Amino acid sequence: MRYSLADFDWLMPLPAPSVQHDPSMSVHDQPHLMTVVERYGGALTQKSAQEWHGAHPTHGSSTGVNLDVNLTKGLWHCWRHGTGGDALSLIAVCAGLVACDDLQPGALGGAVFPQVMEIARTRFGWAPPALPASYLPRLTPTLSRGLASTLRSSL
Repeated sequence: MRYSLADFDWLMPLPAPSVQHDPSMSVHDQPHLMTVVERYGGALTQKSAQEWHGAHPTHGSSTGVNLDVNLTKGLWHCWRHGTGGDALSLIAVCAGLVACDDLQPGALGGAVFPQVMEIARTRFGWAPPALPASYLPRLTPTLSRGLASTLRSSL
């Protein structure tokens, strides 16, 4: 053995993780997570003021509580696979478009995203929010020389 625990006594303990929640970081304007879980046959019980838990609607649970849902943040977590996300990602998992253990950033890309949006629209009566006008680019009557030459060369 090269090192003992005493060799690391000089290290300071790590600070406690922050439990502060910033409401601006929550997921908005998606189908309600509780509704998604219930429509796919899941049932949740209240765990704390903001958290609910129960068996995963797709693969179940041997303990009955491998799915946590935070309604304030609009997020869920599967303890079996260590995955989670928002309501749209849960729809993708429950609809069989993405396996729960394959859920990772970018998993809803490509052809999967339009399918998820269609399920959210038809099964949950949800429509994506309209973008505010400030998000849309303003078109100007003249193009920069660089953009104009790029467009000409690509045609």
